[in-house]
Amino acid sequence: MKMRTLTPLFLMILLLTAWSAKAQIEVPRPSPFATVSQEVGFADVSIEYSRPGVKGRDIFGSLVPYDKLWRTGANAATKITFSEDVTVEGKAVKAGSYSIFTKPSAEKWLVILNSDATASTSKYDETKNVATFSVAPKSLPSSVERLTFTFDDVTDSSSLVTLSWAKTAISFKLSTTVDAKVIAQIEKAMAGIDPMLYYQSARYYFETGRDLEKAEAWMSKAVDGMKDSPKFWVLRQYSLILAAKGDYKKAIEVAEESLLLAKKSKNDDYVTLNLASIAEWKGAMKGGKKK
Repeated sequence: MKMRTLTPLFLMILLLTAWSAKAQIEVPRPSPFATVSQEVGFADVSIEYSRPGVKGRDIFGSLVPYDKLWRTGANAATKITFSEDVTVEGKAVKAGSYSIFTKPSAEKWLVILNSDATASTSKYDETKNVATFSVAPKSLPSSVERLTFTFDDVTDSSSLVTLSWAKTAISFKLSTTVDAKVIAQIEKAMAGIDPMLYYQSARYYFETGRDLEKAEAWMSKAVDGMKDSPKFWVLRQYSLILAAKGDYKKAIEVAEESLLLAKKSKNDDYVTLNLASIAEWKGAMKGGKKK
């Protein structure tokens, strides 16, 4: 059999082909992908986006032009998702996923939520906008290297969504309907017979500054429902509601009962809390604040 002689050029091609097939060089993305999420009330909120870096460049008004539509990130649409209906800067937004577009400027930014969660600046349909609003940009004391979304000032029913990049930040507020849902649950639960439901409902009304008369009535039902075995922490909350109404005499009586039970349970924290409250309320009565 006649052997074939490999020419130098043919051999080089073989070697290059073999090397290119095996060589896989992996490098970090210039704008890495990120996800940030936060529970706001009963809603789960998440933002998926890519994070471009400053890298020594002028950003707003230069790399990101003023008064032009921006996808508010890199690589692909920045997407925000709500598990429940929310309100964004006073605009009602249904549960679902939306792309975030902005039009930055020196004085104000236009923020847009669009129902096409995969939209781009070249495939942007204004008719799919579900909420638009303006917010004022803030100057940051130091530069933020990579575009960053955060959830700030989180409460039981609201949060600020903040975008920070370079030396500029904007924030917009989203809110959820917590009170209406909790109160609906409370009203429904009142038909039940579990004394702990009365306790939980009364405590919620007290801690959120609602109707103290109703809170006292529910707490009374909670204690009555426990018959001969009331809980010291339930009595503690009952005494606080009575004191908030100005009925210090009865508040002291209930607190003293809570104190005895806390001592029997060897719960030093509640012993200390009750002693402090009893002293405070006795002082209030001496000062002429007795109801």
